[in-house]
Amino acid sequence: MSAIKIKTLLALAVMLLWAGCASAPPPSGGDSSAAAGAAASSALAAMDGGGNAGPAPVSAETAKPGEEPLWVRSPDRVYSASQYVSAAGYGSDRTAAEKNAFANLVSRFGQNIHADQKVVETYTEAARSGSLQSWSSGTDVTNTVNISNSLDTLVGAEIKDHWFDGKSTYHAVAVLEKTVARESYGSLVRTNQDIIEGLTSMTAAEKNSLDAYSRYRLAGAIADMNSSYASVLSYVGAEGSGVDLKTLKPGNEYRLAAAEITKNIPIYVNVSGDRNNRIKSAFSQVLSKQGFRTGQSNSRYVLDVNCALEPVEFPGQTNKFVRYNIDANLADNGTVLLPWNINDRSGHVSVEQAENRALSAAEKKIGDSYGEELSRYLSSLLPEKK
Repeated sequence: MSAIKIKTLLALAVMLLWAGCASAPPPSGGDSSAAAGAAASSALAAMDGGGNAGPAPVSAETAKPGEEPLWVRSPDRVYSASQYVSAAGYGSDRTAAEKNAFANLVSRFGQNIHADQKVVETYTEAARSGSLQSWSSGTDVTNTVNISNSLDTLVGAEIKDHWFDGKSTYHAVAVLEKTVARESYGSLVRTNQDIIEGLTSMTAAEKNSLDAYSRYRLAGAIADMNSSYASVLSYVGAEGSGVDLKTLKPGNEYRLAAAEITKNIPIYVNVSGDRNNRIKSAFSQVLSKQGFRTGQSNSRYVLDVNCALEPVEFPGQTNKFVRYNIDANLADNGTVLLPWNINDRSGHVSVEQAENRALSAAEKKIGDSYGEELSRYLSSLLPEKK
């Protein structure tokens, strides 16, 4: 996989996120630039100097008024559907018309090319961090991935023509050649399948680990992206693309495998300063909800917790107060993966009751806050090939 291909993958990821926000063309005579601008940006600015967005369109000054071109209302009659996918757009200026045309072109492929925002974010961050590149077999890819600040369109799509009605409305037609789409998206799907293969190929000893969990989670996100790309191939015809659409697995299949991995990862919960195992039980319940099982003291993964409870006096107060401080460190063979801390105080008429109230408050925070923190951590894990 080349650096250019990685940049193309990233641009597509952003496009898929944008596509979900694309709307139908604005009403005739209205200012479409705001609506279209929120949905997409021109393909002219989408690529970083590589010329990948196609030839420069005719300027607004040279767009000539006159008889309305046939493509304004029926682009398929000018750009044969057997060879092209096309869509017209319009706006109050040339740029708005181009954006609207690209948005309408994407909409022709339906909702199946729209990727979930979290999936796109995971995919993009994996590419940005170098994780995607490290799992591609036999490739020498630079770790620095240049991501365009502009939003992209379909790969290979270009503005073919413009027209100004001589009054207030500019028109543009966006076109994607099917043979170009087959080649481009076929290459992207094959590249992603290569990465998925690298991520999911592991020994039995490697499998019961958080690293394996993160690898299957990332494979699921990449598979979701491939499903979107495959929708384009399905529309233009996958024959000749080098991709058998029937062999592509859905992202959920990999996520289910990741969930099965957690069931085989034991985590030992070691708590000092506990009271009747209340703090240990609270952490154990959180781990259980995430799918992990309880481990022994010799487990690879250990949640080391220190619980401190101490009375606190406040002048003029008849109630008694107890402060609690809980430090929790999730570690892999001694290396801390996720540090966490909570502290607060609780009061009551006696120290014993204040302590009980403090423990109850700590249990609730562990169930809520630590559960959320652990979930975020697991979702953010990006594997790197060692």
